[in-house]
Parts: sequence; structure tokens; C-alpha cells
Amino acid sequence: MDYRELFDKLHRRPGMFGLDGSFGQFTAFLQGYRMADARLLDGWREWLVIQFDAGNNLTWQALARRLATPEEYSPLLPLDDVQNRAASDTLFRLLDRFLAERESSGGASAIKAAHQAWMERQSWYRPDGSA
Repeated sequence: MDYRELFDKLHRRPGMFGLDGSFGQFTAFLQGYRMADARLLDGWREWLVIQFDAGNNLTWQALARRLATPEEYSPLLPLDDVQNRAASDTLFRLLDRFLAERESSGGASAIKAAHQAWMERQSWYRPDGSA
């Protein structure tokens, strides 16, 4: 299955999939797909951490939302219509970039290796798990 094509259709015509087009419903849909096929988003959170250059403690949903609306980001506040549109558009743009890069760069293992290298450059990283 061509997920890039599927997600483009989902983004353009959410009603066809029973969704209202909100960021929350899009992320729930993607999470459901991930539960059915664990490989689908393999490396996604790690890739987002690298893009954001922070947020290793966040879920992929929170990372995508922060990347979309950095100035208005608050995980406790709902998104207004403008923020919802920006977050949804950013989510699908990032997802398409991720899937394209994963296909061309050696797969999820290459992304996870890049994430590991990113972590090792952080001042807080301790390979032995000590604080």
C-alpha cells in the first residue's frame, strides 16, 4: 500500500474517512493505523525529535503540534480553527517528508541511528542511565 498517497487523500478529503479534519482526529486515525501496522510509523517520533532538535520526552502527537504552532503551543489548550488547520497541514507535510526520507535513507534503522547520534550530542544524555 502506498501510504503517502493514502495520507494525501486523507488530508484532502477527511470526510471520506469519517473524520472532521481536525488535528486530533487525524492523529487518532494515524495512531489507529500504527496499531494495525507497527512498521508504518517506525522511526516517526525519532525523526520528529531530530527535526525539532528537542522534545525527546514528548509523544509524536505533541512534537507535531509543537512544530506546527510553536508560538501558541500549550498541550492543555484546545486548538482554534486556524491553529487546527496549521497543525493538520504541518502534520501531513512532515509525515510525507518522513515517509519519503525513510524510503530513501535506509529505512527506520537509519533514522533511529541518527536519533541515537542526536541524543549522544545532548548535554543531558547518559548512556549508562545515571542522572
